[in-house]
Amino acid sequence: MKLSELLDRADAATRETWDAIVGPVTIVDSRSQLLLAYVSVAMEHQQAIVLLARKHLYGSALALVRCVYEILYRAAWTYSCAKPHEVTRIWEGRFDFPKMGDMVAAIDATSDTNFFRRFKALSWCDQNDFTHTGRLQIHSRFTGTSLNPATRMR
Repeated sequence: MKLSELLDRADAATRETWDAIVGPVTIVDSRSQLLLAYVSVAMEHQQAIVLLARKHLYGSALALVRCVYEILYRAAWTYSCAKPHEVTRIWEGRFDFPKMGDMVAAIDATSDTNFFRRFKALSWCDQNDFTHTGRLQIHSRFTGTSLNPATRMR
């Protein structure tokens, strides 16, 4: 499947998701409001990733991938681990989340799986590399000794 087809599918899925969640909502508690906010930010990042990829700005698109997963980790931790007073502090911006490794271990402990720890172990180094302009970002700029023209604005 071509990249353009994958991006079209991502756009369609994003539109369907927005259509399902945007509009009047019933906020049950501060936890549900926070989770909806997390989903909204993740969806916005997803749209930005697709837009950047369509403009051939792959490095910037990939740099946002880690942001989406950080939202996923925070949302899952907030849903499954946070105590009510911690949810309030998160909403108020007065909470320091656990370190990422501790957070994913706590999430997995609530479901008796290793899904989040395994996923983080498999992807975290590459996500950091793209987000913090590491080897993968730098090397992707060149073909041999020539700067790759795909990285220029079109």
